[in-house]
Amino acid sequence: MPIHLASVGHVAAVTLDSPGKLNAINVAMWREIAKIFAVLAKDPAVRCVVVRGAGGNFAAGADIAEFATVRFDQTSGRHFHLEIIGAAIEAIRNVPQTVIAAIEGYCIGGGLEIAVACDLRIATADAHIIVARAQRPLVRAATNRRACSDHTDVPIVRRLQRSPRSRLRPRRSQRTAP
Repeated sequence: MPIHLASVGHVAAVTLDSPGKLNAINVAMWREIAKIFAVLAKDPAVRCVVVRGAGGNFAAGADIAEFATVRFDQTSGRHFHLEIIGAAIEAIRNVPQTVIAAIEGYCIGGGLEIAVACDLRIATADAHIIVARAQRPLVRAATNRRACSDHTDVPIVRRLQRSPRSRLRPRRSQRTAP
């Protein structure tokens, strides 16, 4: 499975690993994320969960290679976003532990949904946080809309909500010195 779970002491690391696809998340991975976070929620030894991507990128969002079979019309798109992605996002939001998104490289679409569901987001200075813009209207997970509205105090989310641009980079004042 391209989702790896490792623990060191009281910290669990969930790593998205889809080589060659910038960690694009397929249906099996979304389901695995939901399962892993359900297990972590019941583990009293884990106090913190770090979500990261392998290979220098957080996640490129949903795997478009599957769209023809899992998101081919409005009904299947609704199911994909509300049931599959929604279950994973809710699982992340519902764990009692603090969840940190360690963002580097690309964080696009569904990857951004995961990051917003986390309690804290830490991005490298060269991170590319991008809202995926569909060419046709798609149903977004209700949990994503709620997560964005719940986090309006987070500067990056606030900028995404009011910006006509879909791609944001940290402002100079938000970048850390080397």
